[in-house]
Amino acid sequence: MNESPYPRSVRAEAAAAAADLQSVGPVQAVLRFYRRHDAVIEAALADSPGPVACRDGCAHCCQYKIEASAAEVLAIRRYVLSEFSAERRAEVLARAERNAAEAADLSHLEQLITNQVCPFLHERSCSIYPVRPINCRSFHSTDVAACRRSVEELREPTLQVPYFADVFDAARGSRDGFTQAGRTAGAEVTMYDLASAFVEAMQQAEDDTALQARRPMFARAKVIGAPA
Repeated sequence: MNESPYPRSVRAEAAAAAADLQSVGPVQAVLRFYRRHDAVIEAALADSPGPVACRDGCAHCCQYKIEASAAEVLAIRRYVLSEFSAERRAEVLARAERNAAEAADLSHLEQLITNQVCPFLHERSCSIYPVRPINCRSFHSTDVAACRRSVEELREPTLQVPYFADVFDAARGSRDGFTQAGRTAGAEVTMYDLASAFVEAMQQAEDDTALQARRPMFARAKVIGAPA
């Protein structure tokens, strides 16, 4: 019986991430993790029984509420400050502020089933694609019609978007391996609502050391929780 992709992914990523977190710090470590994670998914997709439905310009999943870790938010902040014009930064920040205000009082369940257009979606493409969060990287679907319904029907809890189980398990294992290494290293692993965390990140000076101090990076951003 073949071993599930999940434990293999956990073991491989935990070892690689531990070395990165020690040598380059959380933000650079998450960028290195993204490259490994993308490779894990590509390999799993190559062994999958068929193609995925995801294509350029298909942005249904960009209307789901997105969660991100503090290191991911800081990586996005760096990218926006480096790659966006002042006008584009102001536009994205305004959209993030609106999303954060609309979601401020949502319960955890409401957060899971609420649709909001991602503030970084531009002309049906991700404007921060190189540094998009892990949840965005891990999503895949085998049925675009189901994705469309998940948006139109406001993500009813009973509505499932089909996916390949082995690809999902490989991606989940990679994510959990990185989180495991972060916990061991003492890095913050809290998950935040992306919009509210990005707004706060843009209002403060970056301090990577706070990510390794076992305390929340953001005081006002909406906390979603911590991965299991």
